[in-house]
Amino acid sequence: MPEMVSLVVITRNSLRDFWKHKSLWWFAVPVGTLVGFNTVVSQAIQNHIPKNPELSPLSVLLSDYRLVLIFSGSLLVILCQSAIRGALITTFVHQGRKFNGSSPATVDKNSFWHDMIRASWISVSLEGIYWLLLLGIGAAVIMPVFLAQYFNPSVTAVIFKLGSLLLLIIGVYFYLIKELSCFYAILGKTGFRSASDLGFRLFRKNTFSTLLFFLYAALLSLIFSLFIENLFGLSSLPIEQYPSFPSLLSGILFGLYYIFDQILKTSFFRSIANTKKKYAVEEAFLEASKTPSGISPN
Repeated sequence: MPEMVSLVVITRNSLRDFWKHKSLWWFAVPVGTLVGFNTVVSQAIQNHIPKNPELSPLSVLLSDYRLVLIFSGSLLVILCQSAIRGALITTFVHQGRKFNGSSPATVDKNSFWHDMIRASWISVSLEGIYWLLLLGIGAAVIMPVFLAQYFNPSVTAVIFKLGSLLLLIIGVYFYLIKELSCFYAILGKTGFRSASDLGFRLFRKNTFSTLLFFLYAALLSLIFSLFIENLFGLSSLPIEQYPSFPSLLSGILFGLYYIFDQILKTSFFRSIANTKKKYAVEEAFLEASKTPSGISPN
């Protein structure tokens, strides 16, 4: 099993890179706009979903065209955010090479823009494939719910909860593989099939580390959200006179945090990818240096 990566070191390096790459902060404007729009969409979804599930079967929810439009808008926001993510990671890597002196003094701008467009397309494609896969699995999970609702309504709620739990577990599993595959495709410039295979292999080798890191990243995001919420609650801003001001400011702040979050994930991916290569080299060396009897040759 590979050695556990230090989350403290990764966080410290990510904060340093976030402060050093101030030119990336302009990404906070489009990301913050999308975050604010997604918040409005989420509130609209909550308002359109009926409070009493017994009076609102799944067939009614799926037949509500407004709810379908809201979900479609939310998915569109996610895809746009994925495109910005690909451009953000490419710009961060490009600037990191310039700071480290590993790139030539004169950089081909056409090549840079080509890499940025390619990264955005890859990020959007993997995100779209992920959600299409979830929709397909969700359709397969919902079918027993409809059958139970028709033949035995008393067990519909139990089957729906079990199906939702199964969909959640599968969604988290494919989400982690999708994230690692996306970094392989962007940083390693590999194809979709190779990136998916490498992402699956990397997740299998570092399952515990990956789960722990993304749980840690989600906890940081939650802490930041609570901090922003308490900050607006304790501040003396004229929220009642300017109701849109908190949404605009919080969107920009969340956009800045999104930049740090992507730098954090990039640093984590590099650490476990390098660890994997290191252990692979050591394992190959040990296998080559041992005889079938287990005695090292003289």
